[in-house]
Amino acid sequence: MNRETPHRFLLVGNGPYRNRGCEAIIRGTMNILRKEFGDDISVVVGSFGHPETVRKQAMEETDLGITHLPLSVDEWTLESIPTKLWRKRMSLPRPAFFRALSQTDALLEVGGDNYSLDYGLPLRLMNMDIAAGRRDVPTVIWGASIGPFESNATFQPRILNHLRGIPQLMVRETATLNYLSSQNIAENVTLICDPAFLMPPEEPERCEAAIKNIAPDTIGLNFSPLMARYVTGGDKAAWLNRCAEIIVEIGNATKCPILLIPHVTLAGDDDRKLMIEAAEIAATKTSATISVAPDDLNAGQTKWVISQCAVFAGARTHATIAALSSLVPTLSFAYSVKARGINQDIYESQRFCFGADGLEPVAVATSIMELLQNRDGIRAILEQRIPVLCSRALAAGPAIRRVLERGSAL
Repeated sequence: MNRETPHRFLLVGNGPYRNRGCEAIIRGTMNILRKEFGDDISVVVGSFGHPETVRKQAMEETDLGITHLPLSVDEWTLESIPTKLWRKRMSLPRPAFFRALSQTDALLEVGGDNYSLDYGLPLRLMNMDIAAGRRDVPTVIWGASIGPFESNATFQPRILNHLRGIPQLMVRETATLNYLSSQNIAENVTLICDPAFLMPPEEPERCEAAIKNIAPDTIGLNFSPLMARYVTGGDKAAWLNRCAEIIVEIGNATKCPILLIPHVTLAGDDDRKLMIEAAEIAATKTSATISVAPDDLNAGQTKWVISQCAVFAGARTHATIAALSSLVPTLSFAYSVKARGINQDIYESQRFCFGADGLEPVAVATSIMELLQNRDGIRAILEQRIPVLCSRALAAGPAIRRVLERGSAL
């Protein structure tokens, strides 16, 4: 490896930036990598998404160190990779990925909770790891929640064996660290935090007055269509009504203005569409002021909006990370292990983390009231613990350097 040239990294596993969490991971990662390897690093971001979406994203990219590569989910989701068919099945259909792989120092698997069963089997990522290993490119699973896999007894030994062979697993919460340890995976594990904690807020230059001048007692809320699967068994109408009921209960209990803040605005998975409809229903049942943030804010700008709120409650994990890292007292609407693990590391309890079975309007409003009433004390806890998490993330830079020195072998 010629170190007279800038370091080069290939990041895969994320979706498009219209998921602000995916963008936040990249922005935070760039800060970590630049601190360790210098400002002239070169990063290729391979995104699973429609090619036109990724191309538009590339045209709008503001970081000159980043280029974008569209990846196809279907091409990579194979049940097995027979060695004899490797070249035929893996190399030929994917020249862009392999070209990027041949020009990188390390493959970073980003995406937060991809190495779980929340979205099906992570076969496409495992196949990419194998592709990198066969080309002597070290792989790092980056800022991740991993597992559990017990619900699929057939797949569990396969994925655990795969994880043991990855040069470095950088996990983002103690719960994952403990889970991997319980599966006898420890030698290649490092505890960091989600890289999105390192993304700075960015005040929008031009935005409507209601967003630029947020009242100091504003309650920020985020709901996602995805939660319908866990709260109402997939009944979207029932979930819409539940969101409206929660807004009404909070408005009537607190009398504070409410700002609904989207964090994912993808076709078929659009927070803002859901929240506009919920706001219209809620407006007839509460006198509280209800506003909806626009959908054209990037991840940093969305974080700035969230940072202006008195308290925040959200379903999207990276919306809650934006709040927590801005020292805003935060309530999480959790449907997976990731939110619980992050809350445990910060609050040392599940006190401000609601599972899908507990997401009732009165209970949520009561917790919001508790956040408001204890705002200063909770902020003091965040002031103490967030810097610890950020220092873990920055320590990931030297850990990556050690991986590069060691190579693709564990």
